[in-house]
Amino acid sequence: MRRSILFYIGGFLLLAAVCTTAFLHVVKKNMPRPNTVSTSHAVGQPVVDAPVLIIPPKPDDDPVPAPTPEPVKIQTPADIERARRLEALVKPWQDAMDDNEDNAILRESLKLINHADPEARAKAVEGLRWLGPKGMVGLANMMYDHDPDIAKDAAEGWIDEMRDMDDDDMKAALLDLATQNVDALDEDTFTDLMFLFLDLPEHLAATKLLAILKSSNNPDYIEEILQTLHSVVLPDEHFETKAKTIPFIEAWLKDPANFDKPKEKDDE
Repeated sequence: MRRSILFYIGGFLLLAAVCTTAFLHVVKKNMPRPNTVSTSHAVGQPVVDAPVLIIPPKPDDDPVPAPTPEPVKIQTPADIERARRLEALVKPWQDAMDDNEDNAILRESLKLINHADPEARAKAVEGLRWLGPKGMVGLANMMYDHDPDIAKDAAEGWIDEMRDMDDDDMKAALLDLATQNVDALDEDTFTDLMFLFLDLPEHLAATKLLAILKSSNNPDYIEEILQTLHSVVLPDEHFETKAKTIPFIEAWLKDPANFDKPKEKDDE
């Protein structure tokens, strides 16, 4: 009896083990493979594994725009030939700059001042600015270059040197050269020139400003000249027009110490 009970228990355990093994085998076989999903299929048809759908992350609300590529400039044969000629033209200037030889830099820069190619004239400005005071005469002429960028570059270099100059007579002479045709200067350069006159002795400044006033026909520039004269000569007076100011300044220059402004008659 005891042996029969043990026999039934052993048979039951064996059957349970067989069933468990079969169940695990079926479960493992039907599990989806990595990175794939099992699709439903008809009985007797092979299982088709489809790729996993990967959803991209949601873009930012304000994404950074991609930089716009600059257009590529294609050099034509004419461009290449121009570059070759310019390189040959400025080679003596470049050699002088490399050798750090002031006289050679001045000589070669002055050769390029009136050249038709603006890049050659730009080299001239670069050399003259590098020379400091030695290049100021050349820069004063290049302030009137018909290329506004070259003229502005020359003016900036010239004005920077003028601000550091202590010799009043030299300043006045250079201002004469730089104001030969003030109406052709841009507004910023003209304003900077007017400020330079405030550093000169009043008699010298008034003499130069009077000459500029007579030559200018630009209403805005005339107004600025009158304001500068107002600061230099008798600050308590107000100069209203060019026509009234010229005789007034001429009289003041003759005898500034004992000058009395003539009284104007009231309009009747």
